[in-house]
Amino acid sequence: MTDPLSVTVAVVGLAQAAISAGREVFDLISKLRGASAQLEQVNNEVEELNRTIAEVTRFGESCRESNLVRKNDESIKILEELLEHIRQDMSELRKIVGELAGQPSRRLNCVKTPIKSVFRGNKISEISSRLGRRKQHLQLVLKIILG
Repeated sequence: MTDPLSVTVAVVGLAQAAISAGREVFDLISKLRGASAQLEQVNNEVEELNRTIAEVTRFGESCRESNLVRKNDESIKILEELLEHIRQDMSELRKIVGELAGQPSRRLNCVKTPIKSVFRGNKISEISSRLGRRKQHLQLVLKIILG
């Protein structure tokens, strides 16, 4: 069986790492001048996801009730895995957006930039879709745990 204290530490730690990465993505996109509609949408999704993860953090901090943890051992493991995947996706998104934010004048790379932009746009869409699905999964797992 899972120790409630270790669950609390794991869940809160993973949630805080995911929120931190999400904030960095949000800040980077917010600073981009003339960000595309796609990036604006991603920013909104990141903000919503961070609110959901904040709920997970509150749950983790109140998780000291051993009975709640023991009854939902498998769900807690799924929650931890989801948070780790979200953190990884946010880190990947942060890297892509950081590269976009740090791009020099597009006139210098007029041939390479459109190809890179299309690739990045597709990758951003892919990550954004994954984050949306993970947010829904996260909300479902929380509902199951909290009854």
